[in-house]
Amino acid sequence: MLTRLLLLATAILGSAVIFTGAWPVPAASFHEAAEVRFVAQPIALDPDVVGAGVDARELIDKSLAKLDAPWLTTKIRQTTANGDSRCISEGYLHRAPNHCARLEMKIGAAKAPLLAVCDGYVVAQVSDDGKPLVAPLSDPKGAELEKLGCGGPAVFLRAVKRHLDDARLQTGKLGEQAVIQIETSLTPDPKRGNGRVAATACQIFLDAATLWPSRVEWTGNGHPILRVEFLEPTVGREMSVEECSRLFSYRP
Repeated sequence: MLTRLLLLATAILGSAVIFTGAWPVPAASFHEAAEVRFVAQPIALDPDVVGAGVDARELIDKSLAKLDAPWLTTKIRQTTANGDSRCISEGYLHRAPNHCARLEMKIGAAKAPLLAVCDGYVVAQVSDDGKPLVAPLSDPKGAELEKLGCGGPAVFLRAVKRHLDDARLQTGKLGEQAVIQIETSLTPDPKRGNGRVAATACQIFLDAATLWPSRVEWTGNGHPILRVEFLEPTVGREMSVEECSRLFSYRP
């Protein structure tokens, strides 16, 4: 349930992102901060960061390499669109070594946040009804945590990477942030229907100075479907024992 309601990572399985249309909770309006738009403009890029030649796949690989860190914290804002309806989910993801993870998200107008937390041995999921599901971590490679939405931005970059053959690059600003936009087309899967909206394009916005993936968004025939923003990132900062105990232990 957390997988479907949170980051829709498991929907990125084939050539398109699928939006399921049914809201888990009452829809909310766009926050003003979520409406920061990309403005294309020349940006001086550091060759030590982006490399000698700016190539979409190479940039994604460089970004993934930076994300391959045992310690990671980021705020997440997900905006899902269905016609004139919008649902915004916000929360935080924390990752630590040995598959320790905590994802806490408030979905739309829901009163209680959804939670997924793992101490490396046991995974606890708590839905908006407050009922916990606790079980041993069954996958030692961490794929189980990705399915719960705890994979972070790397999950999205890897999913889009195989669609970069016709990618287009340009620099610009997201608000005051200098970014590199990677835009690529997606081929809708004809097997997916039932009134669902399939994505036809994807845009990735990498911070020009660090290659942190600040935003990933999907559109269907020019209309927004899903936007995921990764804000306030902290990568590589080791947490104290007290912090780890507080974040990665499930206490009903």
